[in-house]
Amino acid sequence: MKIKDNIDGVVRLDFSELDYVNPQQPSQFLKAILSINVDDFKVKTMISAEISDFEEILTGFKILHKTLTQTFYFQHNDQRVVIKFAPDKTGHICVSGTVKSVDYKTSLVFEFYTDQTFLPEIIEKLEKEIDKVKIGI
Repeated sequence: MKIKDNIDGVVRLDFSELDYVNPQQPSQFLKAILSINVDDFKVKTMISAEISDFEEILTGFKILHKTLTQTFYFQHNDQRVVIKFAPDKTGHICVSGTVKSVDYKTSLVFEFYTDQTFLPEIIEKLEKEIDKVKIGI
């Protein structure tokens, strides 16, 4: 699930496919690799969350796509990753947030703008990913 900025089309945020934290024992807990690319800084970190957390971000994307007025957050359960999706009056979406290292000693604060054209694709992919992992439980 990729999100590009609206200036030069560079992929700024990328979630890998969802998988179970422990693939041998499917459960409500999923993991994904989150990659952030902002100017000269690149971060790649594994995040884990419950299926319901990913369903909440899906709902947020759907409302944002429908109304272009809803601000919402994706928040890692231990506050290591916080991403805010906020629409502006021109139809662009400001994606901002903070990613902290596992030991909380290093962090990256980022912000970029994108347009809403990524929303249909990310909604479809996230729906498929959630359905795929729900089948295995």
